[in-house]
Amino acid sequence: MATRRVPHHRLCEPSLKTISTFLACSDSRWWFIVLNLPMLIVCPVAGLGAAEAGEAAEPLPTEWYGSGFLTRNTPIGSTLRFGDDEIPHTSFSGATGGGLKVGVFPRFFKSILGGEIEAVGHGGSFTAPQTASGGTIRSAQLDTTLFNFRANLIARYPGDLIQPYIGGGLGLSFVNVDGQVQSAAGNRTSSEVLIGAGVQVILGVRLIVTNHVFGFAEYRYGVVFVEGDDGCSGKDEDCAPKPTIGLEHLTHDIAVGIGFRF
Repeated sequence: MATRRVPHHRLCEPSLKTISTFLACSDSRWWFIVLNLPMLIVCPVAGLGAAEAGEAAEPLPTEWYGSGFLTRNTPIGSTLRFGDDEIPHTSFSGATGGGLKVGVFPRFFKSILGGEIEAVGHGGSFTAPQTASGGTIRSAQLDTTLFNFRANLIARYPGDLIQPYIGGGLGLSFVNVDGQVQSAAGNRTSSEVLIGAGVQVILGVRLIVTNHVFGFAEYRYGVVFVEGDDGCSGKDEDCAPKPTIGLEHLTHDIAVGIGFRF
């Protein structure tokens, strides 16, 4: 991240000039060097300290950015329900997807704390083999398309070349499911959108390529909780709710992308 350079006063310049003049004219240079050795050491260090103090006093600029990225989704575990009945041995195929995000690191947080919003999507499928228990057959074969819209809070180390960061996010999740599901609630071929919440934890690192371009890689731990509509929203009290599909989905994600700072 670029920082603003500010001029600083070189308080030791008169002393250094006197030393150089004397050395050029004196035949007894050795003892003068010994006597002034502390000054030769202290002045450069003091000058460096003044420069760093001047830079620290100058507020860092606000940084806006936008980026695009690819993700690879690896499931940890999934729980699929139809009605109030859980379907055992549900697995997710894993998927490759992508997303976009925009964010800002405000100057009043010294470019350390910032926020971003993102949209991420990927496909995949949920499957559960046919099992029988207590006279009930349970199974599932659902093709899915998932979209997450999240707001993330990010804390980073604002290095000039490498910027590690950590964050977390919360938002809405939409999962379109298309296929067949069977449980104690019945057997249904379904095509609907499940809506709910999604949360995630982010660990990442940025590589600053130019003043405006950067690359990044992230590890994400995400959880999605979504459920279908029971068909009674906005209807009278006599409406008989239909069994709904509910899904809890835990994943490891890896994201890599490129962004532009301005």
